[in-house]
Amino acid sequence: MEHKNKKAVLIVLLLASSAFILPATLMVRGQPETLFSFTLTTPSTNPSRQEWSEVIQTSLQEVGIDAKRVIQDWGTIYDRALDPPDEIKGKIF
Repeated sequence: MEHKNKKAVLIVLLLASSAFILPATLMVRGQPETLFSFTLTTPSTNPSRQEWSEVIQTSLQEVGIDAKRVIQDWGTIYDRALDPPDEIKGKIF
């Protein structure tokens, strides 16, 4: 008799815990608005990085983050890193 009680308690606990887990999962996947957006800069000289940036972009979009991919040459990326545009100078990200 005690063995059946343990099984019943285990089943009740599993069902009760799934009541909390499933709605949280549905809320994340069903979120219609964008949490935030940013630009993902990728060098044009490296096809592997371009492929990975596409995977990252898709994964982030699934959780509500808008990631825009920009493919640029290293010179442009280097210049932007050393001399950022005036609208972002001095800002903390």
